[in-house]
This record gives sequence, C-alpha cells and structure tokens, in this order.
Amino acid sequence: MSLAEQYKLKTIAFPAISTGIYGYPKEEAAEIAVDTIRSCETDSYSVETVYLVAYDDETFTSLNQAKNKRG
Repeated sequence: MSLAEQYKLKTIAFPAISTGIYGYPKEEAAEIAVDTIRSCETDSYSVETVYLVAYDDETFTSLNQAKNKRG
C-alpha cells in the first residue's frame, strides 16, 4: 500500500495468494488483507479502488466476510 501511495496509483488489486496450494488459512488471509487496506486509509491517500481477487468461492466468501465485519 505504501508503494501504491508513493506512485500515486488510483487502483490496485490484491490476489489471495498462498491460500490455495500453500494452505495459508483463507479467513486469516482475508482479515489481514482487509485490515491492511483499512489501516492505510487517510484523507491524503491516492488509491480510490482496491480489488480483492479470489480464485474460488470459499476465498470469495472469506474476503467478503472480512470486509463486512470490518466495515
């Protein structure tokens, strides 16, 4: 996120990597992703759109639940 701000990106995408074959827990990965994005929100921040990319329905559900849980 700091690189996105540094380069004044308007849009960024985060794929849910390591949650498939490497077995990283999808729920934990989703919470970390959402918390990281939320912690970077400021009035001066340049990113307007963040895509959280899921490769399967279970990951999509985890990302959606984390997003809804954290507002």
